[in-house]
Amino acid sequence: MNNSNNQEGNYIILEGNSGVGKDTQAYLLQKWLTDNEINAIIVNEPTRFYALCMKYLKRIHIDLDEKNKLLKIVLIFIDRFFLINFKVKPLIRKGITIISVRSFISMMVYQFDTFTSRARVYKFHFFLPKPILIIIYDVDPLISLKRVEKRGTSNKYHDKLESLRKHRPLYIEISKDFCNKFAVEVIDASEPLEAVHRKTINILQPRLKIDDVLNF
Repeated sequence: MNNSNNQEGNYIILEGNSGVGKDTQAYLLQKWLTDNEINAIIVNEPTRFYALCMKYLKRIHIDLDEKNKLLKIVLIFIDRFFLINFKVKPLIRKGITIISVRSFISMMVYQFDTFTSRARVYKFHFFLPKPILIIIYDVDPLISLKRVEKRGTSNKYHDKLESLRKHRPLYIEISKDFCNKFAVEVIDASEPLEAVHRKTINILQPRLKIDDVLNF
């Protein structure tokens, strides 16, 4: 990954299992940054391009199951490559702060099972800008399940209890194995939204070097 410090904007990554509240916290963070006169844009991984590719493959009866797992990985990687190089980096150079909901960490959580395979794919992400902060939102799988059921996505595999239990510890494990060069914080996201938002800001604010911030 690019460790250059000459970028004008900031790159912030919000990660965690399904149902931890990443999208809501990204929105609250963007609003707080905007209120503090910092231009901020939210990007989501994977992007609409990936969704369209998946829709097309389904239409021509290609299911990206274990048999076609490599194709899925390639699509995710290409999707990220174009997002970073043609949107994220240009915006950072303009001084805009990027809030990324999901990242390469989720790819290693869901698509790779061993340290060796994760290490290999990590090396391919040399094109990523250096994040000033990676936040892992952590929630008990039963709480996550209630949240995904409320939003109506519990029929998806990654939103089922089995998957939530399997992948929850991997976020922290992988962040320790591969993100020790970056600032990584784990936040208990089982608390009320505003409390989680406060923790997010308290962790992020010193890294933004903002002296005068708005009151909550």
